[in-house]
Amino acid sequence: MPAVKQLKVNAQFLKVRFDYGIQYTAADVNAALQHLKLLEAEDHSEFSLSQLQEVKLQIICATGLELLFTEFLLAKSPALKIMCVQPSFAMSVGKQLKILKEMNRFRRASPNVDIIWKYCSSESYYLSDWYGKE
Repeated sequence: MPAVKQLKVNAQFLKVRFDYGIQYTAADVNAALQHLKLLEAEDHSEFSLSQLQEVKLQIICATGLELLFTEFLLAKSPALKIMCVQPSFAMSVGKQLKILKEMNRFRRASPNVDIIWKYCSSESYYLSDWYGKE
């Protein structure tokens, strides 16, 4: 099995939203949250992203799912060197600061990981080559 060294995630797939006219219910969201919490509760000490060195993550609205997923990646990636986080341009500066403070408190498997917060304006958000560069 190949080792994952770089991961790029658009967290929109974790976002509760309208999709093809279907609204996700609170039960759907709670079920997804329970799955992520179960991963944490079961410790999954055998689960490790041992070769993961870089994560690029777009945070859409900082839902519980997005933050739990981020926490999971930090906790299970002992070789992680950098986690670059790009928030939605629609997110207020106050909310961004609150999220960044929360992320800095997450347990980390790698003592050397740096979390880089990539602020962008609405203009640069759509012009960004965020996913184009390797």
